[in-house]
Amino acid sequence: MGKQINRFLARLNRVEKGFMGTVFMILTVLVVTQVVMRKLGMQSFSWLEEVAQYSYVCAIFLGFSIGVTEDSHMKVSALDSKLPAKVSDVLHRVICVICAGASGLLAKYTFETCAIMKKVNLKTAIVKLPIWVFYAFLGVCLSAMIVRFLLRAVFPPEREGKEEGGDR
Repeated sequence: MGKQINRFLARLNRVEKGFMGTVFMILTVLVVTQVVMRKLGMQSFSWLEEVAQYSYVCAIFLGFSIGVTEDSHMKVSALDSKLPAKVSDVLHRVICVICAGASGLLAKYTFETCAIMKKVNLKTAIVKLPIWVFYAFLGVCLSAMIVRFLLRAVFPPEREGKEEGGDR
């Protein structure tokens, strides 16, 4: 079952990375166009900076979620490398559960803020998009992180140099 979940997460990861790559390429082209238009003294797109700002924040949260799948977030491994493999695996699982709890707390507050923003009908300054949409996206990314942390706690990724019952 763990291999099936890892394969599913790998496929999901490819889709998310493709989406992020596409968003970043489009934003890069638009922002460069904005800078060139300003340098040439032409009128720039007033909406672009706002859209770019929100898109970058959303892409960062999506990147956080991808990092959980790949187990590529920064971590201090000085203690982990000195522990026996079984103790290290237990520590990794406990940390994943703690991180899932922290992500859950952030998701809770994000969805609460989303509900408030929807209730007061707050919109962005220039584009007039409802701000709750961005909060909802952040909440979905945080919820995905919860699921991924819990999956990592149950089905930890294979680690390099892992030996059964001994030091690494």
